[in-house]
Amino acid sequence: LNFYKVGSGDMTAYPILDIIISFGKPILLSTGLSTMEEVIDTVKYIQAKNQIYLNRNFLAILQCTSMYPIPFEDANLNVINEYKKEFKLKAGYSDHTKGSLAVETAVSMGADIIEFHFTDSREGKVFRDHQISFTKDETIELIDKIKKINSLKGDGKKKPLKSELSSGHVQSFRRGLYFNKNLSKGDMIRKQDIVALRPNHVLDSRNYYKIIGRKLNCDVERLEKISL
Repeated sequence: LNFYKVGSGDMTAYPILDIIISFGKPILLSTGLSTMEEVIDTVKYIQAKNQIYLNRNFLAILQCTSMYPIPFEDANLNVINEYKKEFKLKAGYSDHTKGSLAVETAVSMGADIIEFHFTDSREGKVFRDHQISFTKDETIELIDKIKKINSLKGDGKKKPLKSELSSGHVQSFRRGLYFNKNLSKGDMIRKQDIVALRPNHVLDSRNYYKIIGRKLNCDVERLEKISL
């Protein structure tokens, strides 16, 4: 195997963990049934046995609730980001709910890894896992939704985006400064002489206080654009 998944029931089985650790391959650690203190103890144990597991590409922690199925309120997805803060490792979600909403929500919240059950069909099957399992078509649909969710999340860097820039809305939506009356050369500009209107084609409204008190070097007309 390229990596090992430790089920929730084995998270505290140190003799089994010793064998898995000895291979030095990436580990996904599921944490159902556990307190945060127990998860911390197990992560410390794994990392003490092999320092390769200090690397976030070799150890990941999965939030999980070990029941089949679980109500939505038991998914406790906020734990995912608590794991990220506590361990500085990749963190994800092992799903035991019905439907795809919990998985989609976990992805939107920043889960690095998603684990779910799969079945070829739920028809005529009564074993508990089939209630929470995705079929082939549902899996394909879920993958498509995850791609869209990740696209919606973006890169996290706040900046004007291509659609905004190409539309010209930076100018047309924002307000520029205009005179709201006719004024003569030599007049001192007062607050009541200026209005902030769309579009912002010359002087940005953030310059409002820079021009108050200045004298005009030419005559101006009402709604004329202001320039320095």
